[in-house]
Amino acid sequence: MSTNKNKKKLYDVGEKLLEFKTLNPKLYLDVKDNTTKVKYIMVSQNKSFKKATWRLYDGNIKLKFKKDGKKNLYIKLKDEAGNVSDVYKQQLRIEVVATK
Repeated sequence: MSTNKNKKKLYDVGEKLLEFKTLNPKLYLDVKDNTTKVKYIMVSQNKSFKKATWRLYDGNIKLKFKKDGKKNLYIKLKDEAGNVSDVYKQQLRIEVVATK
């Protein structure tokens, strides 16, 4: 975790195709901190984290999309000591698939 209170870095972690049966999927994010346990997570579809709030981290993230296609997720983490991570950007390509 970064303890720098100034501007945070943005790390692009790549693109991933995800197929769901709904536009309201639940993801599991496995994150680790080398020094202290991750306690909170903040996830947003916009870089400014507008309207995003810190949530207790249990690995499960509920998402809501208006339509399928390319999306960006911006993720920040906070550890037990209160240190906030840099920002991670995950590009997703969401495709809704019909149920069989």
